[in-house]
Amino acid sequence: MGTECWEGECQVTVAQLVITPERYHGKKVQVYGKLSVKYEAYGVLSGEHEVWVKLTDEQKRRFESLDGKKGFVSGVFDGFGTGHLGMWGGTIQDVTRFGP
Repeated sequence: MGTECWEGECQVTVAQLVITPERYHGKKVQVYGKLSVKYEAYGVLSGEHEVWVKLTDEQKRRFESLDGKKGFVSGVFDGFGTGHLGMWGGTIQDVTRFGP
């Protein structure tokens, strides 16, 4: 899948973020994958690639029912932030969409 950008946001894959984080660092992105909403494991996963999602406490409570479901995540990508224990391939922060 190629990168598609419109109105300042790029639709990319989780793999694209993990493999070329410098390309998307500081940009608004939207990805699709399996959502993880568990203590110390807030993220979006696709195949072997995973990106941490920095949620507020209120978002964690609101989105907990989406754990394990497929959905979209939109926000600003930080290619240097590797999430909890440095185990993730980047971070999506300032989240504006999380879910179907």
